[in-house]
Amino acid sequence: MYDSGVQNIGEYTMIYSGQSSINKTRNAHGVAVCLNKQATMAWHNSGSVWEAVSERILMVRLATSPVNVTIIAIYSPVNPNGQQHGAEAVEIFYEDLQRIADKVSPHDLLLLMGDFNARVGKQQHQTSGNIVGPHAVDRITENGERLIDFCTVSVDIFQQHGNGIQRKEWLTDEIIEAVEKKANAFIQWQNHRGSRAEQRYLQKYRLLRTLVKKKIQDRQVQYWDERSQDIETAMKKNDPATAYRLIRQLKGRCANIEHHPVQDTNGQLLISSTARLTRWKEYFQDLLNVPTKVNPLIIQQITPAIIPSHEELRQSMTPSLIEVEQAINKMKSGRAPGIDEISADILKAAKLKYS
Repeated sequence: MYDSGVQNIGEYTMIYSGQSSINKTRNAHGVAVCLNKQATMAWHNSGSVWEAVSERILMVRLATSPVNVTIIAIYSPVNPNGQQHGAEAVEIFYEDLQRIADKVSPHDLLLLMGDFNARVGKQQHQTSGNIVGPHAVDRITENGERLIDFCTVSVDIFQQHGNGIQRKEWLTDEIIEAVEKKANAFIQWQNHRGSRAEQRYLQKYRLLRTLVKKKIQDRQVQYWDERSQDIETAMKKNDPATAYRLIRQLKGRCANIEHHPVQDTNGQLLISSTARLTRWKEYFQDLLNVPTKVNPLIIQQITPAIIPSHEELRQSMTPSLIEVEQAINKMKSGRAPGIDEISADILKAAKLKYS
């Protein structure tokens, strides 16, 4: 797609933005917004406002009720993967995106749509739940980090903590303060783009980003160790109800194993549900079907434990009525009955007669 403009195709209006036709190349990029008849009328009512920012960013404003809508269509550069040229293209893209986003009226509904060429991980859902949803992948990319930084600055998430938004249990005030510093460093870096101090602010932002990542990882490990210790303590105290409650809290309500990433033996991510089931089958076959070789002579050499006579006599005695009542009282209520079809609730209600 080359140049930029507006083209009517039947009842539809296409607004597009691409690279200049003077510099034609096979690697040309472009973005477009296609409006139907109703959307075209809303666009005309806004004064036909649109702006071709670059071959990767296009802004269109619609006059709608109860609020106006501003659409920003984007096509981000691919993940740089450490390449200097790719990183510079990403920096220019987000600089243009931030500039056009700042021009949008705060009273408009902003719709940012397109291809960000980014991946965000499940960890970002834990730390930035107001930005990243639960359907994330296994790890984050460089473009993913830039996308989260852009969204963090745009929505000003840190002012929302005082509005009753619940945060994760493991999220400490120290981490929140560090994330705020990182966001402020990102803003300072953007404000000094093109100046002599740009590299200094960029270095500060990168150091804070690394620091925040390390603090989050360390705190998550500590949090899981604490919760695991609580569960283990509850089980040792014969309190499975508390243990299961803690497990349910850690598990969450919306967990869906269908979306958990599964890799094959070569580390490749499996997409098909059939392939994931096959991999789970292979995993448990290798885990549980462990070949073992036991010498029968070694088993015969094991000396059986000798039970003292008084202990053997105690174990052979008929349980007393008090012991039977104590055993009935310890039974869990609301459980399914056994083979005799007599539930624990019935035994507790008539324990004297049955005992």
